[in-house]
Amino acid sequence: MLSNQPRKTAATVIAGKIQSYIRENDLGAGSKLPSIDELSEMFSVSKATVREALQQLVAVGIIDIQQGSGTYVTDSAATNLHRTILAYILQQYDSGRDQRGPHHSGRNANRVSCRPDLIGRDKRLARFAEGDGSKL
Repeated sequence: MLSNQPRKTAATVIAGKIQSYIRENDLGAGSKLPSIDELSEMFSVSKATVREALQQLVAVGIIDIQQGSGTYVTDSAATNLHRTILAYILQQYDSGRDQRGPHHSGRNANRVSCRPDLIGRDKRLARFAEGDGSKL
């Protein structure tokens, strides 16, 4: 059976594992992560995959790479976790919009649905993204 969910890349899976490693080892702000070589061995993947995973985590503010020094957990790693989750939710939402078919194309293709439940959800996601602490 085929799934409608987008396939995760190896780097995305490893990025998730690195986030779990950070949580499970209680690594706080400024904590140094293992080297790319060590992470590659730890997760049994190539160094290129680890580098790509680290770049994903840099992009969402979980870690910071300091050339010649190492990779460190950022001050805002915990607060950025909700942004990571939100980015995933929005990615799923957008990929679902792309699969709606020809009746959702044309001049109204980029309009947000007018269904009240979706409008409310969109507002809640926006508040959540702004970090006001609201529940989804």
